[in-house]
Amino acid sequence: MDPALVLYYFGSKEELSLEALGATLQPLLETTFQSGPLRRGTGAIAVLRFVRFWDGHAQGRAFAGLVYTAASGGRVGDAVRTFVTTQIEAQFVGQIAPEELKERVGLFMAQIIGLGVVRYLLRIEPIASATPESLARSVGPNLDRYLLGRAAA
Repeated sequence: MDPALVLYYFGSKEELSLEALGATLQPLLETTFQSGPLRRGTGAIAVLRFVRFWDGHAQGRAFAGLVYTAASGGRVGDAVRTFVTTQIEAQFVGQIAPEELKERVGLFMAQIIGLGVVRYLLRIEPIASATPESLARSVGPNLDRYLLGRAAA
């Protein structure tokens, strides 16, 4: 590919990366959070869909690339972090009190991204080979608590 085409269509390599990121993450966000209103069990559904999505993308190699990019400095890393955070927060607007939204979503992201890191980057057993259903049963209640508060416990 001629580098001039990248500049013509996207303006820079960074813009191309962000476009590719959006194309990868949009299906994940659409499927992970299509569980309707927040209720007990929402966390398990999110874990199940999250793990199945990344398992289906080259056994999590795409997740690893996303995490490395987000952890990097610079414009692309900042954009990835902003994109992921705002997209996930948007899924819960109107379902979580505005004054609690950032904290609850932050805890949710820490748990689910941490699960992805342990499963796909560090490949720590037994998490790396656990079934999606097993992980959903184990991690889902924590996500419910983060999203719903004490009422989900």
